[in-house]
Amino acid sequence: MASDVRTRRSTWLTAITSVSVVAVVVASLAIILDDPEIPVEPRVVEGVTSSETVETPSTATISQSVAGLERLEGVLRPSGEADEWSLGGLEIDVGPVPWMRSTIAEADIDKNGEVTSIYEELRGVSGERVEIWVRFDNTRDDAELFAIEQTFLRDPNTPQPPWADGGFDE
Repeated sequence: MASDVRTRRSTWLTAITSVSVVAVVVASLAIILDDPEIPVEPRVVEGVTSSETVETPSTATISQSVAGLERLEGVLRPSGEADEWSLGGLEIDVGPVPWMRSTIAEADIDKNGEVTSIYEELRGVSGERVEIWVRFDNTRDDAELFAIEQTFLRDPNTPQPPWADGGFDE
């Protein structure tokens, strides 16, 4: 009789263990097979918003996509160096000052009625809230400016910056 009790107890323990193992396996599969992709909303970092959509530059065809650019909004301010600006604390690299001063913008970015050099157009929107398109460096602590207020300053699909062949110092 004692062996019957042990056999029944052993059978129950085996059954409970088996059911527990099956439950753990099913739960693990449910977690593994669940879609890990989560939609991510634009985030605000020190007054700067970011999103993944981007318009193509005027030199590109309508069907051409521009990979790696991010849209930011914030107040643009000059930084200590003439070729660098900041937007909400993020360092924005534009290009060498001689290039900025000698290159005429494609549009009147500062809306003063006159299309001038990239440098002067940027000075005209200094301290104002603007929309820019940038490409971040690997550390994401600074970014290169490609467009501002729907005007491209350089082609994001060209591997070399426009000043690379012009003898401008970076």
